[in-house]
Amino acid sequence: MTHTVQSPDRPRLKIKNSPLKFPVSRVFGIGRNYSANRDAEEKDENKTVLFMKDAYLLTAAEDGIFYPLDSKQLRYEIELVVAIGKEGWDVSVEDAEDYIFGYGVGVDFTKYDLQEVAKKHGWPWDRGKSFAGCAPCSEITSKRNVTLKNNRIWLKQNGAEMQHGTLDQMIWSVPEVISLVSKSFGLLPGDLIFTGTPQGIGMTQKGDVLEGGVDGVDAIKFQIK
Repeated sequence: MTHTVQSPDRPRLKIKNSPLKFPVSRVFGIGRNYSANRDAEEKDENKTVLFMKDAYLLTAAEDGIFYPLDSKQLRYEIELVVAIGKEGWDVSVEDAEDYIFGYGVGVDFTKYDLQEVAKKHGWPWDRGKSFAGCAPCSEITSKRNVTLKNNRIWLKQNGAEMQHGTLDQMIWSVPEVISLVSKSFGLLPGDLIFTGTPQGIGMTQKGDVLEGGVDGVDAIKFQIK
């Protein structure tokens, strides 16, 4: 088939201990999913924020990111990332594990100043959440090699620990997050779901070195250029 323009290649992440790559389809996130950031009694599907980032803006963490030109407040959030392996719709919490290919570690970056303007005016968040380098991610580790329970999640900025927590502090568990996303958007092979961040969210500047991880999954380290 002849096309009028050449379509860009889908981003692909390395798979740990494999020559194969994980082709990324879509990138989802969930807001305020740790008990330190939100009252657990507010657990309501209709009041839970789900958002998307353009998959073509995803980067491998090892490549680092460039500070965006149109923002003065770039905020970091370390997160466990779930990699989806097969298609589904309206997936139950009980069946969600079957849709997981593996796990990774990522940083959800936000142009906080632009996001706050959008919130104030009731505008979409796109400029604040979806931009080049907005979601650096580690390699993907097969779920067979990962056990999730109360794994520690952490982030250091220039060597100082800024974020820390454990996965059992999530308000919506990993299977529950998968189920939520599937009800609104469906699931496609290659989807990535960023599952929320613990306390200690902060701002970063050019030259900063960020290092973070989820114990038992992976760790990342990169510079803001």
